[in-house]
Amino acid sequence: MLKTRIMVLILAVVSGCATAPAATGHAQAKHAEAAKVSAAERRADAEQMLGANPNTVAVYAKGMCCPSCAIGIRVKLSSLAFVDSQRFDGGIKLNAKTQLVVVAVRPDKVVDRQGLSLMVRRAGFDPVDYFWLENGELRDESLSEN
Repeated sequence: MLKTRIMVLILAVVSGCATAPAATGHAQAKHAEAAKVSAAERRADAEQMLGANPNTVAVYAKGMCCPSCAIGIRVKLSSLAFVDSQRFDGGIKLNAKTQLVVVAVRPDKVVDRQGLSLMVRRAGFDPVDYFWLENGELRDESLSEN
């Protein structure tokens, strides 16, 4: 586990990721690009991604803006019992532009929303919204701690 954390930090520093201790100009540009995505665009992306991938949920992970961010998210979320790690890349599919994390859910498990939120937070990001499809219609719920 320590080796994984060290690798995540090294990759974050090398890539200029937002999870690195000091954000570079590249990371700032990625954050600015991600910040331009509207809530409507994010919802449309969530609906498309969830509709195309049955047995999935999505989380808006504010701050996740580059492929290096995926490493920490995957490490943390793959430890959850409901994640179907046989799908996608360890059960996780990401869209850094819209800051959405799509999680494949095992058919025999129920999503632990609190656990999901906690692991996104432990990966260094702010879990803002949770999305799922119910009878083909996109639903969402705030995960913010306000």
